[in-house]
Amino acid sequence: MVLNTGFFWILLAGLIYGGIHSAFASIPVKEWVRNQLGVENPNTYRFIFILQSFFFTLIFFAIVFILPDTILYVIPAPWHYLTIVLEIAAILGTIFSLFQTGILAFFGLAPFMNSEQAARANQLNTQGFYRYMRHPLYFFSLIVIWLLPVMTWNILAWDFCVTIYLLVGSLFEERKLVREFGNEYLEYQKQVPAFWPRFANK
Repeated sequence: MVLNTGFFWILLAGLIYGGIHSAFASIPVKEWVRNQLGVENPNTYRFIFILQSFFFTLIFFAIVFILPDTILYVIPAPWHYLTIVLEIAAILGTIFSLFQTGILAFFGLAPFMNSEQAARANQLNTQGFYRYMRHPLYFFSLIVIWLLPVMTWNILAWDFCVTIYLLVGSLFEERKLVREFGNEYLEYQKQVPAFWPRFANK
C-alpha cells in the first residue's frame, strides 16, 4: 500500500484552510474588515464570514478530487448499506441541529428573523440534541466523513484535517460561549459532554 503525494498536499491545504478560517474568526481581523467595509452590525460580518468559509471549503474539497488518489478500502455488502443508513441519519441529525441552533442566525441572516426567533438565538440552547451533547453539529459531521463506504488516501487526509479543525474549533467556540453565557454555560459543560452523547438522567 503506497502513500500517494496527494495525501501530503491535502494536509498542507488543510493547514492553510484552517489558518484562513481562524484568521477570519479572530477579533483583530473582524475589526479590520468591519472598519474597511464600514460594517457596524456584527450579523453582517457573520454573513461575510460564512461566504468566505463556503468559498474556501469548496476549493479545499475540490483538491481531494483533483489530485491523484489511491483506494485504501471499500466496505463490502451488506455492511456498506449500514454505513449509508448511518450517514443518512447523521445528515438528518445535522439538519435538525442546524434548525435548533437557528439556521438564519447561523448563516448571518439575523436581520430576517422575527422577534421570537431573535430572542431564541440569544439564549443558550439546551434542547433537542443539545440535551445530550454540546456539539451535535460536529458529532454528526464526523459520522458522515468517517463512515464513507469508500476510503482513499485523499479522503483520509481530508477526514484528518476536518476532524482536527472541528476539535480545535470546538475549543474556541467553548471560550466564546463561556464569555457570552458565563456561569450558565459552565454548568452546562459540567452536565453535558462535548461530543459523545450521554442519555442517562435526561
